[in-house]
Amino acid sequence: MITELNIPPLKDESTELKILRRDLIINDLKTHLEQLNHQTELFNAFTFEPSDLPLIIIKDTKDDITPYALDVLEHKLNVEINLIAISYQNGNEILKNVLNSLRSFKSKFQMISLNGIDKSNLQIYDNEYILITIELLITYKTDLWEA
Repeated sequence: MITELNIPPLKDESTELKILRRDLIINDLKTHLEQLNHQTELFNAFTFEPSDLPLIIIKDTKDDITPYALDVLEHKLNVEINLIAISYQNGNEILKNVLNSLRSFKSKFQMISLNGIDKSNLQIYDNEYILITIELLITYKTDLWEA
């Protein structure tokens, strides 16, 4: 008679995947901004209807990395928050709400700074919207070879 033993495999800590600090910060930002009760997406919103607006799209566009110490890296993560609104007044109201919300944003970073705010028109088919881009710089540190 052969008996099958249910022995779990040994856990190799060296190969276990860790959540990237960058992903953790961006997901925390998404969760934080979702509290404003607007549709919030990461990186792209492929299609949307006017009824979906206002829309918040978060993009982590660039990560400048420099050595900080022997085995520590300093990351300067550029983040864009795109706000799409139906009207100029609506866009300004959402901008004010997002900026106020960012004051209380906490995650695994050392510093966050506001680097710019741009406003433009966004034309999709026959509809014209307001696009507001908030540029943030988030500074955080990791061990060598981590993001």
